[in-house]
Amino acid sequence: MPADARAYLSAHNVEAAIKEAINRVLASRPADPIRAIAEMLNPDLPPLDGYAAKLGAYHQPVSTSSAVAQRWFDRGWVWLAGFHREEAAFCFSSAIVADADCAMGHWGLALAHGPDYNFSAQSGYFAVAAQPEGYPSLNVAVKAIQTALALLDGGKPCTARERALIEALATRYEYPPLDTTPQLQERYMAAMAQVADAYPRDADVQAIYAEACMCLAPWDLYTKNAGVATPNWYTAGVTNPHRSSSALSASLRADGL
Repeated sequence: MPADARAYLSAHNVEAAIKEAINRVLASRPADPIRAIAEMLNPDLPPLDGYAAKLGAYHQPVSTSSAVAQRWFDRGWVWLAGFHREEAAFCFSSAIVADADCAMGHWGLALAHGPDYNFSAQSGYFAVAAQPEGYPSLNVAVKAIQTALALLDGGKPCTARERALIEALATRYEYPPLDTTPQLQERYMAAMAQVADAYPRDADVQAIYAEACMCLAPWDLYTKNAGVATPNWYTAGVTNPHRSSSALSASLRADGL
C-alpha cells in the first residue's frame, strides 16, 4: 500500500471504524457471520437464495440446526414487526420447509396468521380468518401452534423461552371460531404478561407482550379526560417502568417496539 494511502487511513481512523462496524454486526450473533459482514460492507450484495428484500442484520436465535431456517425465521420476524404479516407467514413457512422440526418456525406461522393492531376483531379479522386456508386463517394458526406443541412434547430441541412463547400463543386460538373466540385474546395477553415478567430484559418478548395488550383496544390506547390523555389499563401495563428498562434500548432499532 502506498505511504500516502496508509497515512490517509491512519489520519481518518478508517481501520478502527471498520473494526467497530464489524463488532456491531457480530454482536447481533448472525447465523452466518461472514455473510453478515459482507452485506455490511456491500449493502447491494444480493441474497444467496435470491430473496429480493433487504431486511438488515436483525437476528433472533432459535433452536434449529439449519442456517437456512434461521435466516427465514429472522426475515419473518422483521416482516411481522413491520406489520407485513402475510409476507411474514411466507417466511416462517419457508423456515419450516428448511427445518420441519423448528418449533419456533411453526410458532411464527401461527402468530403471523393471528389478529394484529391493524386487523383486529373490531375490523373483522375473525370473520375473514374463519376460512380453512389462505391468509389469514385461524385453521392454519391452530395447526401450526399444535405442531409446535407436539414438537416440544416429542423432545425436540427448544429453550425455556421458546417453550414459554409457544405455550402462551396456544391460548389464543381455536378453530372453527365461535362467538366467544375473540375473548381468547385476553387470555393470551395474560399468558404473555407472565412471559414478559420472566424475561424483562428481552426486547423481542416485550414487543410480543406489548402487541398482545394493544390488540385488545386497537387505535384506542388512551382515555381522554378533560383534554388530558391518560393511559388505559392495558397501556399502563405496556409502559410499566419495569418493562421499559434501558437494557432494551440497544434492541429497539431492529425490534417491534
